[in-house]
Amino acid sequence: MDRYLDAVSGLACLHDRASCAGGSIILQLRSPKADRLKGRGQTKLDPIAPTRVAIILKKGLEKSIMEWNPVNSRLIKIRLKERHNNLSIIQCYAPTNDSDEGDKDMFYEQMLGGLSEIPCHDVTILMGDLNAKVVDNNYYSGDERTMGQRGCASINNNGERLVDFCAANDLVIGGTLFKHPVVHKLTWYSPKGRYKNQIDHIAINGSWRGSMLDVRVKRGADVDSDHLLVTANIRLKLRITDRRCADHRRLYVNREEDPDVRQSVIIQLTDRFQTLSEQENSKPQEMNVESG
Repeated sequence: MDRYLDAVSGLACLHDRASCAGGSIILQLRSPKADRLKGRGQTKLDPIAPTRVAIILKKGLEKSIMEWNPVNSRLIKIRLKERHNNLSIIQCYAPTNDSDEGDKDMFYEQMLGGLSEIPCHDVTILMGDLNAKVVDNNYYSGDERTMGQRGCASINNNGERLVDFCAANDLVIGGTLFKHPVVHKLTWYSPKGRYKNQIDHIAINGSWRGSMLDVRVKRGADVDSDHLLVTANIRLKLRITDRRCADHRRLYVNREEDPDVRQSVIIQLTDRFQTLSEQENSKPQEMNVESG
């Protein structure tokens, strides 16, 4: 799987064998201590931590972290410094379609709370195992801005919730935008391969829809799961958070050879020295009086 980890990856429904080689950084549901940002060698998840989601950063990208917040066992947020607009990511693991309606309501309320805290100018990514099947057209949403016509399933209750949530918060479901064979859209297979669905999704806020270049499944990634790796190609440039702003003003050192510029400088200097001389002459003279 390591060769597919280009920048940022999300994990959902974790187990104690989850690991990542090559020094990648894993952020999960523990207090944000510095030891979790070292990422040296083989980094394993804490089997005791009751977490279902995590975020993996390629080694070196920890310098771009502005903040991250493990909301609960189903939601985690991270904010990265980007060259022009910052990048905010919410990794989630939604209740299954057969779960209690109250649990679903609570999950979407918490996800809405996390989304509302993101600055409006950020590039916002919502991704993870949403257990939501969406249709192959945008008739349900009634808005081409929310989803495309490239889905591959009949919509379920979780799918209706997801589409409504995205429509209300100006998010676009990336897996419905791009034309790919169905085999490169299906994200989950039952143990015997009898059932298969597209239930893992990556969504981006509508104002940055043009930055999402592609979304597809990578079948060659060994993730030790019944889910397949879903990837999105997004055009962004990250930067280091503690980088000092340098003064990039260009100095035209050769302008002194221009006669007009040289004459202007001479006049300004002459006027300046003349002003200083007048101020010096206008000062009252001090008298030294000595007693005999």
